[in-house]
Amino acid sequence: MSLDQRSEGLTFLEREVDEVSMLSVSGDLDFAAAGGLCARMHRISRAGGRCLLLDLRGLRFCEPRAVRAVSGAVEEFIANAGVIAIVPPTEDVPAEVFAASGVLEFLPLHDSVFSALAALNES
Repeated sequence: MSLDQRSEGLTFLEREVDEVSMLSVSGDLDFAAAGGLCARMHRISRAGGRCLLLDLRGLRFCEPRAVRAVSGAVEEFIANAGVIAIVPPTEDVPAEVFAASGVLEFLPLHDSVFSALAALNES
């Protein structure tokens, strides 16, 4: 299944690859939009998704408060017996905000969708 939706300045593309739920996010991630992203992650977990690939390469902008909200949603997903792999933003501004927030050292990051999928398929 593939689902493409826009909400609060973000575009979400959801699809299943093998046993992995893949959520690609593009656009501007401010604090208001972070709620929509966190809600999608929570819905995937509630629906029985145990492996999530969160692809953030499409972000153009990001607020520090939004990064903290997403980090909390990642922790919640893992606490609910999930496994997650994240491909971080590549654009300068969101990548710098993620780096400055200090959460990168705690998040399960991968440099590509391919390596993230491989890691999730091994778990």
